[in-house]
Amino acid sequence: MRALFSAYGSFLLLPGWLPSLLLLGATLVEPVPGLAAWVCAFSAMASRRCLPLEPAPTTLELVNAVLVGHLLAATYQPGRMLLLLVVAGGPACVLVTAWLRTRVQRPLCAPFVLVGWGLMSVGRSLLLSLQPLPPDHGHPFLCSLGEIFLVPNPLSGALVALAIGLGSPYLLLLSALAFAVSYALLGVLGVPPASYAQVLAGSEAILTCLMISGLWLSPGRASLMLGLLAAGASSLVYLACTSLLAPLGLPPLALPFVLVTWLSLWACWPRADGFWRFQKLPTPALPERSWERCALARARGLDPSSLALRLPFHDSWTCYQGFDGPHTHQQQWRYALDFVQQREGKSFAGQGLQLSDYYCWGAEIVAPLAGRVLACVSDCPDNPPGEVDIQRRWGNYVMIESLSGPVVVLAHLQQGSLPVQSGQTVALGQLLGRCGNSGRSPQPHLHIHVQPGIRLGEVSLPFHLSHVLLEDRFLLDCRPLEGQTVRSPSGAAQVPLHLPVGRRLDYRFGECTRCLTVELDLAGQFWLVSDFGARVAFLETAELVAFYERCGPPDPMLDALVLALGMTPLHGQACRWEDRPPARLLSRGLPWRSNLHSRYQRTRQGHVWEQLGRHGQATSWARLDDQLGLVEFGLEHKGRRLEAQLQGLGMQPDQGIPGWRLELKEVAC
Repeated sequence: MRALFSAYGSFLLLPGWLPSLLLLGATLVEPVPGLAAWVCAFSAMASRRCLPLEPAPTTLELVNAVLVGHLLAATYQPGRMLLLLVVAGGPACVLVTAWLRTRVQRPLCAPFVLVGWGLMSVGRSLLLSLQPLPPDHGHPFLCSLGEIFLVPNPLSGALVALAIGLGSPYLLLLSALAFAVSYALLGVLGVPPASYAQVLAGSEAILTCLMISGLWLSPGRASLMLGLLAAGASSLVYLACTSLLAPLGLPPLALPFVLVTWLSLWACWPRADGFWRFQKLPTPALPERSWERCALARARGLDPSSLALRLPFHDSWTCYQGFDGPHTHQQQWRYALDFVQQREGKSFAGQGLQLSDYYCWGAEIVAPLAGRVLACVSDCPDNPPGEVDIQRRWGNYVMIESLSGPVVVLAHLQQGSLPVQSGQTVALGQLLGRCGNSGRSPQPHLHIHVQPGIRLGEVSLPFHLSHVLLEDRFLLDCRPLEGQTVRSPSGAAQVPLHLPVGRRLDYRFGECTRCLTVELDLAGQFWLVSDFGARVAFLETAELVAFYERCGPPDPMLDALVLALGMTPLHGQACRWEDRPPARLLSRGLPWRSNLHSRYQRTRQGHVWEQLGRHGQATSWARLDDQLGLVEFGLEHKGRRLEAQLQGLGMQPDQGIPGWRLELKEVAC
């Protein structure tokens, strides 16, 4: 029952029980078809248990079974033969869905179309009595929304609109825009307003736009325009399908939506390095959640349109020329960085007449990422200071192909200093050579850029530097400006924040004691789980701990912890940083979700690190003890103060390993 109930909302990825309840109510506006949908879905679930098919069952089968059952009962008069057709629709949906999933990544409503056509043809051969056509109710937009679940009724449409609006206001806006495009286009073609054709075509347009612009592509101007164009196309395809299928006595059903959505998505992703590759979501998601994830990812140096690189050197270096630099970083070569070493504003000691006078001369250059050496040159002579070689402008260089495809070029290296060769695999931080003055280089410096292929001089691609200290600011998405000095955090991690699997943390929160545990799922993802059932994913490396994907029921204590820690660098040299946590951590009732702009700063007080975060009008804090870790955290927002203090910590028992727990009477902070 729970799986069937959730299937109604899962069709549009609407979370929670209320949208599913509203959609169920929308289908029961016409009781007989609504009940037939349940019969077909139960038949699908029963047959699924008897048929060990691959891949694993999903709610997609139930969604298609619900639509098939509703279609048959809305087409034919009730009777014994109709019941047999409805029951037969369940296993048919299971088989067709399993077959399609082995051939296409997203079957959508194609099983509904194929099974619906087949069973309608059977019903016609059995001479079953047809239901009368639904009356013209007016309100074409609401009727089109209701037609998504095959109930072209204003009341049903209002319930569908309410369900969509509760789950995602942006999806409701897309629905209105898609219907407007379809309505205007068909009006220009002479289709009567508020006609049944307008309603059906509008429904196809709405579904197409919701899938493309709302659920499968990253929300933005490009995906919106594509979705609206596809909405108009699906309306035209509906008219064409109506004409082509009329001799067969079959309706188009969801065929226009399926065809246009498939073609639109396939047309967008023909190349791995194309624009639309960056718009494609790893998994379909509501647009508000996609915005939230994208903003958080970009703030943490995970922008899919920009390649993340580590600093290719040790110590502190100054940006000599940045993106859109005035000398050579222009037009198609705008994305490039040049670095030198400076002391007291000068890049050399003495008179600067010898290459050895320059601070960066001979400095080690290391791999900014793991990859494979595509090409390298090491026989180009180094120029005297002030001279350039315009014939071999790149001088000595190393070209590394990243694991994701783009190529990184490090140029102007010292002659004969390269210990690597073409075809060699290099690890992050591996020595590549030494800083030189070869090629078009008037003084020793390092040039770095990213390009799509192996030919030198190709158009440059965006990139950024990750895990960088800019003064005392820790950055994961650094694009230094001319004159700014950057360095990597050095030494071992100093901030005591370690969350091994099985860790149990007990905090006094208000008048009660709350428990947090660390779990590891089958996919290898670490989760911090509260005793309320709320959870948040986190990543722990030698350099930072980052929390993301807060899910589950409301839990103010867990929300306060996520805001207090957010993304925490573990190097004590990082005193300031920024993050973009979800705004729903402060107010889960926000109708239009966004991301906060959080600023953190950290100081050392005795044996405790004190971390303060400002999130607009809210303030968070965390205290990390050298021995005990997170001993206190809290949040103050709009006069409300939440505070948690560590009362005990331990480990959960495992097979052959007993658990343990340490009681803490009082923690001095």
